[in-house]
Amino acid sequence: MRHKNAILDVAAQPPGRLRNTVAATWASIVINDSTGDESFGEMFGVDSVERVDVSAHCRTTRAVKALRTSGLTESVALLEQGLDDLRSISSCGPRTILDIVQALLLTIACSPFTSTEPATGGAGSLFEIQPAQDTCDGPEGGRGSDVFPALERFAAGLDGRELAVLRHRIILADRKLSEFTKTHNVTGERIRQIESELRLRLAAWRRSATACPALAALEREVKGAVRVLIDRHRLREALPVLEQVVSHLSLPLADLLPILLTDVHFTPRWVSLRPLADLREEVRQKFAIDRMTGGENPEAVRRSLSLTEGEWVDWLAFCALEQMADGTITPVDATMAERAGIVLRRAGGPMTAEQLAERIGSASSRNMRGYLQADSRIARLGPQLYGLAEWNLETYEGIKEEIVQRITRAGGRALLNDLIEELVVQFRVERGSVRAYTYGREFVRQGPWLMLNSKPGGKRARAKADVPGPESTRRTFYRGGTWWHRVDVKPDMLRGSGFPVPIGVAALFGVLEGAERVMQSPAGPLRLSWTRTQPTMGSVRAILLSARAEVGHALWVAPGSGSDVLTRLAGPAQKTARSRLAHLCGIDENLNDDALARAVSMAVGRDIALEWSDLASVLRARGDSDVVKEIEGLAGLDTEQPTDVDDFLRALRGR
Repeated sequence: MRHKNAILDVAAQPPGRLRNTVAATWASIVINDSTGDESFGEMFGVDSVERVDVSAHCRTTRAVKALRTSGLTESVALLEQGLDDLRSISSCGPRTILDIVQALLLTIACSPFTSTEPATGGAGSLFEIQPAQDTCDGPEGGRGSDVFPALERFAAGLDGRELAVLRHRIILADRKLSEFTKTHNVTGERIRQIESELRLRLAAWRRSATACPALAALEREVKGAVRVLIDRHRLREALPVLEQVVSHLSLPLADLLPILLTDVHFTPRWVSLRPLADLREEVRQKFAIDRMTGGENPEAVRRSLSLTEGEWVDWLAFCALEQMADGTITPVDATMAERAGIVLRRAGGPMTAEQLAERIGSASSRNMRGYLQADSRIARLGPQLYGLAEWNLETYEGIKEEIVQRITRAGGRALLNDLIEELVVQFRVERGSVRAYTYGREFVRQGPWLMLNSKPGGKRARAKADVPGPESTRRTFYRGGTWWHRVDVKPDMLRGSGFPVPIGVAALFGVLEGAERVMQSPAGPLRLSWTRTQPTMGSVRAILLSARAEVGHALWVAPGSGSDVLTRLAGPAQKTARSRLAHLCGIDENLNDDALARAVSMAVGRDIALEWSDLASVLRARGDSDVVKEIEGLAGLDTEQPTDVDDFLRALRGR
């Protein structure tokens, strides 16, 4: 009477596919659990039943024929038989036996019967039905390998189509419905029905007396090897039993673990004792609660998960995290400034851009400076030093500005040597650099004291009228509603060197004297600084490499919206004077002489077309001698032009 609930469960279902599925599930459990020598009446706890033809519920003609040839078509006769009796019938294989037992359950469920055990449930109840559980506890002495006989017996009760669905739709999940419909000549809906029935039968099989103890032993072994989290390959190495093959499915036991162990969690790579989505999010939170904190100790987290160093790197990738060169963990989408913030917080003090780039694993310290200066959470604490803004340390504004601030704080004058020593210690600048700035026209020395120059003539800052506009700036031309500055590509630029630009270019990009600006291009940050006499543009190497520029090409830059900078690359000029002129001015070379003169006139900001001689004068005044040379060669002008002092001074200012 070990399966006294079987008939009640079948009878409780409405007639149709669901009742048939429940009957097939119980039939599979009965066959797997039975010792073979007890009768079906004893197994089901049935004392008497009406005489009903069992063959009417058989699905296959083979089962009907087996019952008729053995004289067991009536339910009364069949209840007196056992599994060993059915196995002794000629041509009665596992599939036929399953069909007969299922038909017997359906027959009894549809007929009045009496039980050999008195009712123990409430009124009107023949039996007290216990809720089904998907897991069970087996004897402590069991082994994981004990699951193989039960698995083989379960698989032996499946036909070829069911085995294929179990293997490719439930275990491996490597076949689409369309492949099954073509291979087995059935509809997709039928395949889904078979898959649903198999899942029910698997759930019932896991609760069976044969499978449950073996699965409990296997689960204990797997959990002992996993501990918290483990790579599936390492789990197979730790438990050799997982490499053994289930012959009916031609699959190693390791592939069946996700459908056998419902209390263990699997992905194609990982095995965990906790839901992997929860564990993944927990690890992410350890390192991403604040984008600049860096989270917990990575080594402590790795050990708590029982991962090897190689597995740790892959687990971080699974969690959308990565490890920087110094071992700190950061989200993969963290900006370079956020990564620098994590390193600074761990260091507890200021660091140079080179040190930060080395800790993070960034190839370019020059680009690192651009990222740091563009983020308000990072403070510049010296010419090369950076820290966190939240530290509230004094920021570095440039040597000249720092000298002015200290003189002002001291009440109008400061001891020169003390001022130099203070700046050297605080900002790690060179003594010679500080002393050189004190000779500027902004300051006056009086004995050992340094004071601000109060005379109007001593003011160093340029008046706005002294800063040339783009129409008066060398290598700067108008095109498409925007002023563009031409940068002739040279070998040192490809190596990453910066270069001076005319004062008018600094004004074009909104950089005031004594200041600098970091702009963003599609290839990375671009810095323009005017902290010395001549403005300088930082490295354009990233832009040149992204555009595959070579020596002789021209890089055109222009201010965009906000902090963006526009860039475009022009190839080398051809051999003709017309081509070289168009290359230098950034205009179309396929124009006649009049149209070309008009295009050059517009490029230098003129609304009307100028004569070639007038254009040469305008460009000579700007300092564009290379353009003047091409115009003279193209228009046949006299190259012996007298030197004009005013033109020379204007050109010098434009440079």
